[in-house]
Amino acid sequence: MQHFNALNIANWLVHQHANQTPVSALPKDMALSNARQAVAVQNEFVRLKAQQCGDVVGWKIAVALYLASHLAMPINAKTVVMF
Repeated sequence: MQHFNALNIANWLVHQHANQTPVSALPKDMALSNARQAVAVQNEFVRLKAQQCGDVVGWKIAVALYLASHLAMPINAKTVVMF
């Protein structure tokens, strides 16, 4: 990747999400080189989604795979259903 830009990558991910496009990897020109960059992209993604869906009001934490890989996803105000 020429120049790391968390916001550009997060915008790309938001676009993929909006179009329900499965993402198995970032395009090569957006490849990340370390965990700090990954966290920066995640933070920008959550910020952008909050603009669309409301503030984060909680986190969904789950074991996604048999190998116990853990995931955490933000829960936004507009996606919460109260009973």
